[in-house]
Amino acid sequence: MKAKIDRFIEFSNSACEADSEFEVAAIYAACEQLKEELESDERLSHECRELICNIMTYVREVLRIDGESADITIATDSILSLGMSLSTQFNILQNNRASNYSD
Repeated sequence: MKAKIDRFIEFSNSACEADSEFEVAAIYAACEQLKEELESDERLSHECRELICNIMTYVREVLRIDGESADITIATDSILSLGMSLSTQFNILQNNRASNYSD
C-alpha cells in the first residue's frame, strides 16, 4: 500500500506540470485509478482517505477536468502540502500498526 500512496503523490504532483492534453488525461486517469484502489483498501485510515479526496479535488482544478478556471497557484500548493500530509499520516498509520504487533 505504501507504494500506491507514493505513486498517488507522485502523479498528483506531476499534475502541476502537465501541459498537453495527453498528459492531463494520463495523469488524471492514473490518479483516479490509484484513488479507487486506495479507498477500497480497508487498512487505510479515514484521515488518509480524506486527504486523498482533497488532493483529487485540487488535481481536477489544476488539470481543469471540470472545465472551470481555478487559482492554479493555490491548487498546486494545496496538492504539494496535502501530499506531504498524506505521506505523514500513512507513516503514522504504519507505525501504529507496527507497535500494535510488537506489544
